[in-house]
Amino acid sequence: MSDATEGDMADLPHGNRGHQVNITAALMMVAAWIFLGLRLKIRWPWGSRMGWDDIAVMLGTLIATAESGTIFRAVQCGLGMHMYHLEWEMIGPLRATIKASDILSVTALCCSKLAVSLLILRLSTFKRHIHAAWITTVFIVIWGLIAITSTAVSPENLGLRRAGWIFVGAYSIILEFVLFALPIFLVWPLKLRLAAKLTIVGGFAFRIPASILTIFRVLVVVKMLSGDSNDQTMDALDFTWDYVEPTLYSTVEMYYSLMAATIPCMHLFLKAFTKDWLRDTAAQAGPNARSHRPSAFLISSLMSKSSTTKSSASSARSTMQMRDSMTDADLLFRADGGTTAWVTHQDVEGLQNCVTNATDKIMVQQTVEVQFDDRPRAAERALLQIKYHDYLIHKLRFYDPVEWAAVQRTTESDKQKDQEEEEKWHKKIHITET
Repeated sequence: MSDATEGDMADLPHGNRGHQVNITAALMMVAAWIFLGLRLKIRWPWGSRMGWDDIAVMLGTLIATAESGTIFRAVQCGLGMHMYHLEWEMIGPLRATIKASDILSVTALCCSKLAVSLLILRLSTFKRHIHAAWITTVFIVIWGLIAITSTAVSPENLGLRRAGWIFVGAYSIILEFVLFALPIFLVWPLKLRLAAKLTIVGGFAFRIPASILTIFRVLVVVKMLSGDSNDQTMDALDFTWDYVEPTLYSTVEMYYSLMAATIPCMHLFLKAFTKDWLRDTAAQAGPNARSHRPSAFLISSLMSKSSTTKSSASSARSTMQMRDSMTDADLLFRADGGTTAWVTHQDVEGLQNCVTNATDKIMVQQTVEVQFDDRPRAAERALLQIKYHDYLIHKLRFYDPVEWAAVQRTTESDKQKDQEEEEKWHKKIHITET
C-alpha cells in the first residue's frame, strides 16, 4: 500500500460498535432463559401441563441462542467496524454469518408468535374462538416461510431488499395486532368482572412493544438500504458499520417477543380468568354442589387433549391403588355411614356449558360414570366391626374395672328382663292354646 493510500485511510473515521452488539445480545439472552425457566416452573409437572405453546417457546429460545452465537461470530469477523478497516478475506464469512443471523432471527420470531396463538388455542372453548386461533396459527406459519425465504434468497438489488423487509415487517405488525385482539375476542363475552378482563388482556398487551420494535427495525433497515441513488447494490454500503442498528433492534425484538409470550402464562393473569369465570358457576350450582378450587380449572384449561387423557388414566390408576391401600379405620369410620363409591372413569367429552335462565350465570355440567363396588369388602367390614367391638370390651374390662362392672350389671339386668318378658309371652301363648 502506498504512502498516499495509507494517509487517506488514516483520515477516515475510526470506531468499533461491536461491544454494543455483544452486550445487548448477552443480556437479552440471559433474560430470555430466565423467563423460560419461570415458564417451565409454572408448567411443572411437565408431563401433564406441557403443551405445544411451551414447546414453541423452548424451540424459539434455543434458536435465539444460536442466533446470538452467530452475532458473536460476526463481531469477531468485523461487525461494528467500518468496512475499509477490515481485511477483504473477512468480508465473505461476515456476510454469510449475518445472513444466518437474519434467518435464525425471523425463525425465533415465528416461534414466539406461534407460542401465543397456541396458548390462545388451548384456552379457547367455543368453536369460533378455536377457528380464529387456528386461522391465526396458519397465517403465522405462512409469515415465517415468507420471511425465511426472502432472507435466505435476498437479491443484490437494494430496492428489492427494501421492499421485502417492508412487506415482512408490515405482515408481522398485522399478526401482532391479531394476537392482541384474539384475547379480547375470547374474554370479553364471558361473565367476568371488568377488572378481571383488563387483567387478562393486559397479559397479552405486553406484545405491543414488540410491534413498536418491529416498526423501528423496518425504518432503520429501509434507511440503511436506501444507499446511493446511482448505485443500488450492496457494494455501495458500508454494511459492517451500518448493520449494527438493525442487528440491535432485531435482537431486542426477538428476545422480547419470546419473553412476552411467557407473561400471559403467569398465575397473576390466568388466576383472574379462572376465579371469576367459575364464581358464577358455583353460585348457580348451589351450596350442595362440589366446590372447585380456582387452580383446578387453571390446570385443566392449560392441558392439551392428549395430556388430559393421560391424566384421566393416571387418576383411575391412583384411585384403584388408594382403594387397595385403605386402612381398617377408613372402612370403619365413615362420615355418611354408607357404602364406598369410586369414580372409575371421567367422561371428558361430556363436559358441557348449559346456559340457564339467569343471564349473568353459567352452569357447568359434567357427566361421569360411577361404579359402586363395595360388595367384596362388605364381609370384611362386618368382621372388622365385630373385632373392633371385642377390642373395646377387652380395653374396658382391663383398664376401667368400675365401668366394666357397671356394664356387666346393666347387661345382666337386661338379660334378666328379656328372660322375664319371654316367660310372660310363653305363658300368654300357653293360656291361649288351652
